[in-house]
Amino acid sequence: MAGPLQAISFVLLFAVLSLVLPMLSLLSNAAIGLVSLRLGWQRGLSIAIPSAAILAGISLIAGADPLQSFILSLVVWLPIVGLATILTKSVSWQWVLTSLFTVSVLGVGLFHLIVDNPINFWQAQPEWQEFVSLLTEIQMLPADIEANTRQQILDGMAQILMGSLVLTANVLLVLSIIIARFWQAQLYNPGGFKQEWLVLRVGQIPAIVILGLIGLALFGGFPWAIDMVLAGLAVFIFQGLAMLHALAHANQWHNVWLIAVYILLAALTVHIAILLGTLGIVDSFADFRKYFKANRN
Repeated sequence: MAGPLQAISFVLLFAVLSLVLPMLSLLSNAAIGLVSLRLGWQRGLSIAIPSAAILAGISLIAGADPLQSFILSLVVWLPIVGLATILTKSVSWQWVLTSLFTVSVLGVGLFHLIVDNPINFWQAQPEWQEFVSLLTEIQMLPADIEANTRQQILDGMAQILMGSLVLTANVLLVLSIIIARFWQAQLYNPGGFKQEWLVLRVGQIPAIVILGLIGLALFGGFPWAIDMVLAGLAVFIFQGLAMLHALAHANQWHNVWLIAVYILLAALTVHIAILLGTLGIVDSFADFRKYFKANRN
C-alpha cells in the first residue's frame, strides 16, 4: 500500500472530482475503507480526518461553509471506518450488514420519536425549495399539475424522506466497502472477494424485523413504519444481488445475464431495487443458494 500522503491525495482528488461526477466519491470512500481494512481504524481516521480538514480549507477558499464541508465529510467517512473495522474483526459480511441495518432502522425510529411531524420538519428546511426545484427540473414532479395534487405529492415525499435518504446513504456505504474489500483481495488475497460475495447474507432476524415493519405499514397504516422499511431495505438489495451472482456461478451462466440485471437496475432503479430487496428478504428464509448447490451436486 502507498503511504499516508498518497492516500490523502487520492481521497482528495476523487472527492473534488465527485463535485462533477458524484459517483466518483465511491473511490474516495473506498480508499479510506481499504486503509481501515488493512491497517486498522486508527490509520483510517488518520486519513479521513486530515482529508476532511483539507476539504474544509478548499471550501473556505471557494466561498462555501468550511464547517459544513468538514462535518459532511466525516458523516460519510466515519461510518466507512466503522464498517471496515467490523468486517476486519468479524470477517463476516453478515455482521457488517446487520450492524448497518440495526443502526439505520433504530436511527429512523428515533427520528420519528423526536420529530412529531416529519412533513412540517422537512418543508421548513432551507434546502426544501431547492429539492422541489430539482424534482421539477428532472420531471419527477410535473410543473403543470394542480396545486392541491402537487402539495399532496410533496407531502408524501416529505413523509418518507428520512428513510429514503438513509436508504441512499446505505447503498453508497455498502458499495464503498465492497470496492475497498475488492481492492484488498486483489492486492493481498486474489479470489478471496468472490468467495465472500457469493455467500453474502443478512440473516433471518433482520428479515423478520423488516417483515414486521412492512406489516405495520400495510395493515396498521403507520407512516413511520414505511420510513423504517426504506432505511433497512438497502442491505437486502445487496443480498438479492449476491444471490443472483451465486445462481449464475452455480449454473455457469454467461456474464451477459448479470450485465442485463445491472442495466435494468440502472434504467429502472427503484423498481429493480425493490425487487432485489424482496428477493433478499425471501432468500433469508429460503436459502436459495443451498438449493442451487445441492441441485448442482
